Amino acid sequence: MRVLLLLAKFLVGAGLLVGVVFFLSREGLLL
Repeated sequence: MRVLLLLAKFLVGAGLLVGVVFFLSREGLLL
């Protein structure tokens, strides 16, 4: 059970990171 919780936290963190990178690249601030 603890492994699933850790995996869920990792997926949420990765999703937020990808979302931020996508937003910045779309706004033209990253490139």
